Amino acid sequence: MMPLAFGAGLAISPTLIAGFGLVERLVPRPMLTEGFTWVSTSLALGVGLGVSVSGRFVDSFGASRTLLLCPCAAIAAGALAMLGRRQIGNGGASGIAGEPVHP
Repeated sequence: MMPLAFGAGLAISPTLIAGFGLVERLVPRPMLTEGFTWVSTSLALGVGLGVSVSGRFVDSFGASRTLLLCPCAAIAAGALAMLGRRQIGNGGASGIAGEPVHP
């Protein structure tokens, strides 16, 4: 079980880096601190909510059935990311903190 937990933990750092990188690119410089605060708060809220929901599922349905939540959550996160991609647009074409890149 420990190798699986280690492997799952390897995905956390790239996710955090990508999320904070998006904030750095999309949020205007004077509002960067607030943007980073919203990301941190959202992460803490998501972890707390996820732990609460999964705990209730384990109590109600058992551990083996609760493991089905992982792929379901991954599919839901992927779908949300695809929907949000349209709103983010071409975030990679701008410079740091939304400043245009000059060739």
